[in-house]
Amino acid sequence: MPESSPVGPSQIGGSLRSVFCDEFDQSYRENERTDPSAAMKQLCRKAFEDLYRRRQSYLDHYFLTVCHIIRYVDLGEVDDKSIYINFLKAQLSSSELKLLLYNCLSETGSSKFEPLLQKHGLFENLHKESLVDHGHLSLLKDAAMNGHA
Repeated sequence: MPESSPVGPSQIGGSLRSVFCDEFDQSYRENERTDPSAAMKQLCRKAFEDLYRRRQSYLDHYFLTVCHIIRYVDLGEVDDKSIYINFLKAQLSSSELKLLLYNCLSETGSSKFEPLLQKHGLFENLHKESLVDHGHLSLLKDAAMNGHA
């Protein structure tokens, strides 16, 4: 895959995440062409690792912020945690949910991030049509999609 173009100030925010989703999709399709026998999860991991390697400085703080918000609510002494988690869910765009999903399927995200997102059902509003392959949603455990907290 060609080297990513620099990200300009006008792309910060939602459009930036959309650009990253497009880069992920392109990398996934290229990996699928070069290794058609690879498992779906392996292709997702490779495409995310490619994206992360190129865009780490933009993605790190974003994933950590979301993780810390969920962890704070999860560990806090709050009567109804779902209220606060629902505020966070309401702020997440389709592109953000997509990037979070693929982060959860990565080596790092699957052990650290996925359990928290599963517990609080962060992907219940993710439209599978936004994914490179509709089957990618099934790679997560059901709790992440069904809102089991």
